[in-house]
Amino acid sequence: MKKDDIYIGDSIRTQTNSKIKLVFKDDSIVSLGPQSLMQVKVFDYTPEREQRVSTFSVAQGKARAVVGRLFGSDSKFEIETPTAVAGVRGTFFMVWVLSPEITRVFVLEGKVTVRNIKPEVKGEVVVTAGKTTTVQEATTPGAAKKATKEEIQEGKSETQVEGEEESGGKGAGEQKDALSKVKEIHKNSITGQGGHINVQGTETTQEFQDI
Repeated sequence: MKKDDIYIGDSIRTQTNSKIKLVFKDDSIVSLGPQSLMQVKVFDYTPEREQRVSTFSVAQGKARAVVGRLFGSDSKFEIETPTAVAGVRGTFFMVWVLSPEITRVFVLEGKVTVRNIKPEVKGEVVVTAGKTTTVQEATTPGAAKKATKEEIQEGKSETQVEGEEESGGKGAGEQKDALSKVKEIHKNSITGQGGHINVQGTETTQEFQDI
């Protein structure tokens, strides 16, 4: 699995005892817990214009995102689920697809804007650090409420790849230093447009460099 190419349009699936961390050229990271399924829908990064458009679709399981850099109003970083869209206004959040009808979003640092994936369902919720919201099929996201320590710890542990340090509570400089160490160890080029990747019984890291 390590050093395999991953393409725009690819799906990444983890099995019961597997996790994966994807490291992107724009310093963002997406980690998947066991029994998760995610597709890379869009990754358009133009560093000279400080612009990024990233969209990932999580059909099931748990995903954790750490966004290393924030850009202007023309940029976006979003995770879609069967019921919700979570868009970054901060740095560190988790998405759990409990079922095709229910998604929960947890924010560890910064802010995330959450709305229903159906455009006709109006309204959005801004979720801040330490809070969570639930999005059900065809309904406006519920009001943000405080997440329990147990919920946050479960999400962290299930999406944390072996050897990865926790990002919560670290400053941006420390996060970037940790990310640089990961990039020095794991080198991979990801381009083009393609199919499906299956991760079984492993913990692994991939780096997106030249989409």
